[in-house]
Amino acid sequence: MRGHEAIIAARRAGSRPSSIVLLTQPFPRGMPPTGVPGDWVFVEPTDAVAGLDLRFVVGCLVFVDGQDSTRVRALVDAAKRAGAGRVIGSVAKPVGESFEIVESIDTEGVISWT
Repeated sequence: MRGHEAIIAARRAGSRPSSIVLLTQPFPRGMPPTGVPGDWVFVEPTDAVAGLDLRFVVGCLVFVDGQDSTRVRALVDAAKRAGAGRVIGSVAKPVGESFEIVESIDTEGVISWT
């Protein structure tokens, strides 16, 4: 997992991010994309979700993005168990130069669909 150290340092200093994005694969053009709000954490393909320490998400709005539904759902569940305020997961499939959202998971049930 990469990117969480800065969030942990900020939290220890008394700050809480407006949102946190957990990515399960790198962006084709680098990470993170410019102009997208939130603090970005890249979950490595070799990271076992069950072994991740996600305490830095406590009370935060968390977005989980990836292409593998099983992994996205596992991270949504792990972030919620760790104390995230709300978790929204998106499963996307590549379509040409872009991506199409094929599944959405929301721990509040507002925008969930498959």
